[in-house]
Amino acid sequence: MNGKDKCNLLREIRKRIATQYGLTYQPAECRHEGDCAGTCPKCDTELQDLQRQLKEKGIENIELDRQMKEMVDTFNPGGDTDNDLIALQGDVAPPEYNDKIEITEGMPVPLPEGMSNFPEPKKKRAFFKECAVAGWNFHHPEDFWDELYEGAELVLIRERANKHDRNAVAVALADDMEGDTENFDFDCIIGYVPRKENEMVAKMMDMGWGDAFTAELTTVKDNGTYDERLRMTIYIKSKIESTESWYVQKMDNSSCQNLLEFLYQDGITHFRWGGFPPWERDLPRKGDKVVFIHQCGADAELYLMHTIAIGEDAMLFLENPEEELNMVDDCAPYVLTLVKGPIIVDLQELNFLSNCKIGSCQPEEKLSEDCIAKLKDLFFKK
Repeated sequence: MNGKDKCNLLREIRKRIATQYGLTYQPAECRHEGDCAGTCPKCDTELQDLQRQLKEKGIENIELDRQMKEMVDTFNPGGDTDNDLIALQGDVAPPEYNDKIEITEGMPVPLPEGMSNFPEPKKKRAFFKECAVAGWNFHHPEDFWDELYEGAELVLIRERANKHDRNAVAVALADDMEGDTENFDFDCIIGYVPRKENEMVAKMMDMGWGDAFTAELTTVKDNGTYDERLRMTIYIKSKIESTESWYVQKMDNSSCQNLLEFLYQDGITHFRWGGFPPWERDLPRKGDKVVFIHQCGADAELYLMHTIAIGEDAMLFLENPEEELNMVDDCAPYVLTLVKGPIIVDLQELNFLSNCKIGSCQPEEKLSEDCIAKLKDLFFKK
C-alpha cells in the first residue's frame, strides 16, 4: 500500500466515523500529485476537528463496525513485516501468527482458602509488535533500572506536544501511572516506541483506541547493544471482556462414579459431545464452565468443571488419542478439570434452573446471567 492509498483509506475511515456519530466532516480536496507519505497537515486538521467534535459530544472511544475494522486491518504501513499485524478487539490473527496469540485466561488452579467470590473473566489480548524501548538512556536509567524486570506492565502515552516526532508515543511503568494520561508527567517515562515503529500506534491512539493497547517488558539486560538491553511487547486487548458461558448437565450414579474415578486418577475427565446438525448445538467452548448435578435424595451434589481442551487439542490429554481421532460420528472429545466441588445443596435451592434445558448426555444450552450469578453464590458464598 502506497502513501496515496493510505491517505484515501484514512479519509474513508474519517467519513464513516463522522456518519456514525453525526459529526460534520467536509474533506478537503487533495491536489497533491504522485505519491505521498499518507498524511499531511490538511489530513491532521481534519482528524483534529473530528476529535474536537467527539470530545464535545462526550465520546471518548469509538466502536468499530465491520467495514471500519476491515479498513483498519487493511491499513498496514510498510506491508512487508510481520510486526505490522493488527488484530483489533481480540480477533484471531491469520494462521501464520497463531503462535503469537496469548489468551490471558488459563487453566484454573485450586482456589485459595476463604475465597468469597468468583474471579471475573479476563480480557483477551493479541500480539501487535515486539520492539526496543527507544531513548531509555536519555531518561536517567540510574533512577529506574533497578525497578525493571521482565514481565513488568507498561503503559503507552501519546505525546502530541513532542516537537521532534509528530507520532511520539511514550513508554512508562504502570506503577508510575497516577491519574489519567492527559495530566501525565513526562519526566516519569522510561523511553518511547521507536520512531520507525510508532506511526500505526499513534494513528490508532489519535482515533480513540488508546485504551486498546497494553504492553510489558520482555527483555531487561545489564549489558549488550543499545537495542538489545531493553525491549517490550505491545498487545491489543479487547475493549469487551470475554464473556464466560456456563452450562449444566445431570449425572446418574454411574456417571458420577466415572467422573470421580477419572478426576482421582488423572485430575481431568473427558466426554464426547456433539451431534448433527452442528448449528443446532450450543456446546461449551474452551474456557467455559459446566456444572454437573448429581441428585442424592432431597439433596444434590454440584461439581463446577472448566473446559480445558476440545477436539484435536484434547488428544494430548487422552490415553488412546488415535482411537478418539478415528471415531466416525458427529462428536468431538472435550476435556474438563475440576474447579470446585462437590458441594451439597438442597434441591429446592436449584429451583431457578427449572426453566433451563438440562441434558443428561451433554450440555444443552448456555445459562442466563441470572442463573450464573446464583450458581456462583452457591459455590462461593455458602
